[in-house]
Parts: sequence; structure tokens; C-alpha cells
Amino acid sequence: MNNVVSRWDKKSGSLYPNWLIEGFNKVLMDTSLIDMELVGHQFTWERGRGTKQWMEVRMDRALTIVSWLQMFPFAKLYNLKGSPSDHSPIPMLPNIVNKNVKRRIFHFKNEWLTEPMCRSLVAGKWENGDTDIQSKVKRYSEKLDEWGIEVTSKFSSRIL
Repeated sequence: MNNVVSRWDKKSGSLYPNWLIEGFNKVLMDTSLIDMELVGHQFTWERGRGTKQWMEVRMDRALTIVSWLQMFPFAKLYNLKGSPSDHSPIPMLPNIVNKNVKRRIFHFKNEWLTEPMCRSLVAGKWENGDTDIQSKVKRYSEKLDEWGIEVTSKFSSRIL
């Protein structure tokens, strides 16, 4: 959509007619459309850069409805200023976040080095299968993580 919703959407140049701003806002209200949040530079169009007549306007926007925003609550528009066009590209990214997935961060524990099983576990996984380093580290850390939980959970019983 190319229109402004307030006087703050335009920097320099002649004032945008109030009746156009009010009319556009009435359409948004009557249709229950919501102006999506824009991340980055607030203006999406410019003319006359480097001159006294340089003008910037936030006229490019994306409109949505409440039910869509409920499905994609973290969606935002990103102003990719720096385009050769007078309009900035403003891609929308849904930023889908699954709150049910908990990611555990792998932490190597130095006390594992005292365990005889640790060295053989790492060596067996490291020499096995994939040749690229990322796959090896992923496989190694997953296996060590499982093993480390097992070792630390039985640690108190091993002391006695």
C-alpha cells in the first residue's frame, strides 16, 4: 500500500493533505486493517537526495488483519534501505518462533576428562562416518551430552 497515515510519515516538502490522511485512516479503521511494524529506517521512499529538495516519505507499507497477526505475532517488515530505486525494498519476515521447543546448549565439562570412557567415546565418534567438521562436532556433542547426563546423574551414587 502506498499512502501515509500521519504527518510524521513525511520529512520535508509540502504538507500531505489532512483530508487524505484522515480518509486513509478511516478506510483502515472501517476494514479493520492493521499497519505492520517497520524495522529500520522509518522512510521507504525518497526524492532529491543530495539537494535542498530532498524528501523522504513512509508510504510503502503492508496491511494485515488481527487473525493473521495472531498466527504470526512476531512478523515484521524490514526496510532494506540502500536500493538503487527511489523505493526501499521492505520484505516481510514471519519470524516464526516455536515456544514449545527448548534448545539445550551443549557445554563440555572439564570433569569429564577424568572419566576413562570419555576419550574412547569421542575417538569412536570422531573417526566414524562424516568427513566435514560440522557434522563431526554435532554428532560428538550430542553423544557426549547424553553420556554426560548419565555420568553426572549417577555421580553421587558412585562417590558412596
